[in-house]
Amino acid sequence: MRTLCNFRDLGGIVCAGGHALPSGLLFRSEAPALDASDDINLLRRLGVRTFVDLRSPEETPSPLEGLPASVAYVSAGLRRVGWEDSAVPPDHMARFLAGRYLMLSEEALGDGKPLGRALAALMEPSWTGRIVWCAGGKDRTGIVVAIFLHLLGASYEDIAEDFARSAKASAELLRRARRNAMARAASTQRRDSAERRRALRASVAAFPGGLGALSNPAPPEAITLFLEQLTQRHGGVRRYAERAGLGTAAVSEIKRAWFGSAAPSSSSTAYSARD
Repeated sequence: MRTLCNFRDLGGIVCAGGHALPSGLLFRSEAPALDASDDINLLRRLGVRTFVDLRSPEETPSPLEGLPASVAYVSAGLRRVGWEDSAVPPDHMARFLAGRYLMLSEEALGDGKPLGRALAALMEPSWTGRIVWCAGGKDRTGIVVAIFLHLLGASYEDIAEDFARSAKASAELLRRARRNAMARAASTQRRDSAERRRALRASVAAFPGGLGALSNPAPPEAITLFLEQLTQRHGGVRRYAERAGLGTAAVSEIKRAWFGSAAPSSSSTAYSARD
């Protein structure tokens, strides 16, 4: 049974020159469970050949099973968005998120430049599918997708609309986190009920999005504020991408790589979480 609830094809988003992203080439999602064979089979049927994983090393104890040996698996781990200030009023949530996203993007300029690696994997000129994911498919994935779409010339409005679609999956992701946390707590040998409750609360709070995000988990203004702040800090999103490790030539070629050659055949399969 398919378990992905924040999975979608980014095909159709209009970019520079009125070009729309082709369907079946760029997907975003939360990471599938280790034993989610149906999810892996779906991605194989869709022709996904590049997997960009934004989870940190401690979040990925073992690789996914069932991936073909020929695929490219790019580990570009970013730290989870911190939710220690989870009691954020709904009308402050967008600015709160934008600040956290800016902080993560700044950290990604350090050792290994993981965000640059992720962008490089997505922009490589190839008519094969690629997917980017993190634990919940909203925050870290939202950062990378927003920068990538901006470099392709997508409008703030379209980037924000895509980001906001993750709100629909937040409730299911939280239910999943609670269920998993309860299972972990039940499997422990702890006899004290108060200690089990503390373990459950800690497990749920550690999940990306946490309890405080439920009030407004993906306000569209968050991602546009983030892009504006990134522009102010670095003199433009393009300049940030260059500092993240893409280099001037690569950033200059991104639109040509995606829109300057023949499109894939019309048999490409479009798929979204709404299907």
